Amino acid sequence: MRACPEGDTRWPPPESSYPRPLHLLLDEKREKRIYYHLIYKNSAPEANHWKQEIKSKAGLFYNQKFPPPPSIKKEGKTAHQIQQEKEQAEIENKGRARGAIIAAKMQRKLREISSGPRGTIWILEEENAELWSCIEFVQKASPPHYAVNLGATTERFEIFGLGLKGERDHILLMSQKVTAP
Repeated sequence: MRACPEGDTRWPPPESSYPRPLHLLLDEKREKRIYYHLIYKNSAPEANHWKQEIKSKAGLFYNQKFPPPPSIKKEGKTAHQIQQEKEQAEIENKGRARGAIIAAKMQRKLREISSGPRGTIWILEEENAELWSCIEFVQKASPPHYAVNLGATTERFEIFGLGLKGERDHILLMSQKVTAP
């Protein structure tokens, strides 16, 4: 068995196969734990299914809570004006998505549950699954780091796992701090 990178034993080494549930210990007494299916760098075929399940639910919830803006009318406008309107719509959408992420963090719908050398693990309540789509959108629209500015820190998020038992269907995310060059 491979060693855990940086001695961080909160989850197994990357690129190994873990089709069965795991648990994450949340305190030193080893009493509080979250059971989950590992998705992050899990080579088990089931991991891809769990990830697609999360993405589908997130997309569905996102489209319900953030309906697409009306299409840009092109009649009587120059190509430059149309491009400016598209860019403005993109800025507004990014702001709306980032605002939703910050609000969820402040309302503890997205909360940090564990931090260590390999990154921070967050839990996102199932009923707020659309925030994963918001995170993806903001990251894609934020080069060169492709990360989310959370105010005090900038983090790059990935799907970490899918909660089980008491955290059933909650989404576990993993983030790593991004520093400016």
